[in-house]
Amino acid sequence: MAVHNWKKRNVVMDFSSMYEDNNHPSDIDMVYLGHKDGKDVLILGEIKRETAFFSEGQRKLLRKIVDRYDGTAMILYITHNADLLNQDVVDVSQCRVEEYYYKKPNKEGRWVYPKEPLTVRDVIDAYRERKRWQREECSQRR
Repeated sequence: MAVHNWKKRNVVMDFSSMYEDNNHPSDIDMVYLGHKDGKDVLILGEIKRETAFFSEGQRKLLRKIVDRYDGTAMILYITHNADLLNQDVVDVSQCRVEEYYYKKPNKEGRWVYPKEPLTVRDVIDAYRERKRWQREECSQRR
């Protein structure tokens, strides 16, 4: 969800009272439901500063969601290098996808490391092209 009211953006969610041993709630930084070949595509993203760590617990949680999804689904591990103390906005579309987990329907997923730099915009555009084509085709029929 985009931030529409920047004056109210400094809200912090505190989950510390919900810890039980080492188990605690987690957030999902990005959720995108796209469309490809007449089917929905679920894309989840975890966004970290380049120096941060994508924990095994977060990976496991996101993999369970994606593996149970009945269509095509992905997890994007996204990094940025913004100085969060001095910079208000991180343009997620331009952030780098360090690795992604890709699962087709009825297949086992796998982690992929891009051979060339890949941005979040590159991934989303790959799934928007089909939808854009379908919209153009529908408008031409009228």
